[in-house]
Amino acid sequence: MLIGSSENLTAALLSIPMELERTRASLEAGLSEFHNGTRLEGARALTAADRKLAWGGKGRLVGWSVRAVDGPVTVVLRNGRDEGGEPLAVIDLVDTESDTQWIGPTGVFFGEALYLDRTGAGRLEGAVWIGAVD
Repeated sequence: MLIGSSENLTAALLSIPMELERTRASLEAGLSEFHNGTRLEGARALTAADRKLAWGGKGRLVGWSVRAVDGPVTVVLRNGRDEGGEPLAVIDLVDTESDTQWIGPTGVFFGEALYLDRTGAGRLEGAVWIGAVD
C-alpha cells in the first residue's frame, strides 16, 4: 500500500509543471486585449494632436512621445473625463521642443479615463501610449 501511495505522489508531483503552464496560459489569455481580431502585445499609441479625451475607460499610461508645434504648449495628463481629473503627469514644452518618456510596462493606472488638458498657444503633435493589458 505504501508503494501505491508513493506512485500516486510521484505522479501528482510530475503533473505540477503542466498544471502551472495551463494556469499561466489561462491568465495570459484572460489579461490579453484584442483589437480587430488581433491580440495586442505592446502599448497602444493614441494620437495626442486634436483629442482631449485620449481614452474613455480605465487603463495604464505607459509613456508618450510628443512635440510642440506653432508655439509653447503645456499638457496635464489627467485621470478623468475633464479638467477636474486627478493629474498623472505634466508635459511642458516650448515651440518645437519634444519629449519622449517610457514609464515602464506596468505604467501608471488611471481608473476613469485619460484626459489631455492642454494650454498654450501651440499645438501638440505625437502620441500617448496606453498599456495593452488594462
